Amino acid sequence: MIKGKIKKPLLAESILEKISEYDIFMFYMPHKGWKLNVVTLSPFRNERNPSFIIGNKHGKLTYIDFADTSKRGDCFTFVQQLFNLAGMRDVLLMIDRDFKLGISTGEVTEE
Repeated sequence: MIKGKIKKPLLAESILEKISEYDIFMFYMPHKGWKLNVVTLSPFRNERNPSFIIGNKHGKLTYIDFADTSKRGDCFTFVQQLFNLAGMRDVLLMIDRDFKLGISTGEVTEE
C-alpha cells in the first residue's frame, strides 16, 4: 500500500464532507434560538415580526427571507449575503477558517 497525503481542493463538496449544511447555518445564524421549518427573525435586519425561515427542501437546507426574497439560497449563499462577501471563494475560505477544517492550507490529509 502506498502511503501519502492527498490535498483536497477547496470546494463546497469538500467542506460538506467535513461538516453539514446545518452546522454552517447554526454557526453563522445570529439568532441562536431558530429551528428548522419555523419562521424566525431575519438576520439581515432588525425586525419585530419574523420573516425568515431555514427549511429542508428536497433533502437540502435552504433559506428565504419573505420580506426580501432576493435573500434566499443554500448555506453558502447565506454566508455570502450575511457577510457581503464578493464571491464563493471568499465564502469557502471563511467557512474553512472558522471551522478550522484546514482544507485551504493543506493541513487536512487522507491516507
